Amino acid sequence: MLLATLALGIWAGCGDPGYEMRIENGTGQAVAVYEFGAYQAGDRGLALQPRETKTTYWFRPRDASDKQDTKVRAINAAGLLVFCRAYSYERAKDNFNWTIRIEQGITECS
Repeated sequence: MLLATLALGIWAGCGDPGYEMRIENGTGQAVAVYEFGAYQAGDRGLALQPRETKTTYWFRPRDASDKQDTKVRAINAAGLLVFCRAYSYERAKDNFNWTIRIEQGITECS
């Protein structure tokens, strides 16, 4: 029993802290969402249909002191940029909502 408790304690203490983020497609079109910097495979893209929501797991930014933002981009079926915004920890936290709403025309980055 002691060995199992020790193993659990070591496993729980390893790795980076992460958190769930919800990505909502607030547009009327299907988009591919890219989360550059959030996690290792964030540049592979996530397909979202209109009004669909999916949950992803972010490792960056880790906390309020982490200055590495995650850039979220959404591209439509024609390959046009629909949404682009950089997310600091505070912006991602969004008053503890942990939700990003993809909206047409928000292009604060490239």
